[in-house]
Amino acid sequence: MKQKEIERTLQTLPIAAWKYPRVLLGIPKERTLSHADKVFAPFMQIAAQGVTIMEHPYGRIDIVRNHMAMTLLDSEYTHLLMLDSDHIHPPDIVQRLALCSGMMSRSLAG
Repeated sequence: MKQKEIERTLQTLPIAAWKYPRVLLGIPKERTLSHADKVFAPFMQIAAQGVTIMEHPYGRIDIVRNHMAMTLLDSEYTHLLMLDSDHIHPPDIVQRLALCSGMMSRSLAG
């Protein structure tokens, strides 16, 4: 992708409308939401940008993460972003990681 195309994509909302990368957000559930007063609002801000959020039942973190990865492989999505529920994430974390990881500079072959 060229720089202008990358910038245009990163500014496009909803994120689910991006042609590439196709990002799926997974948030493994904990028994309790630590610091709910601090972490809940940032998750709502991320969700408001239209990223697709994977639904899954509560379970052991290792099993849930494995399930999320398997779900990704059976989907139309190209990337899975797992965010821990006990961290405060910036609202533009999807865009930041897409840019910094280099995934915007790649295209799917096939």
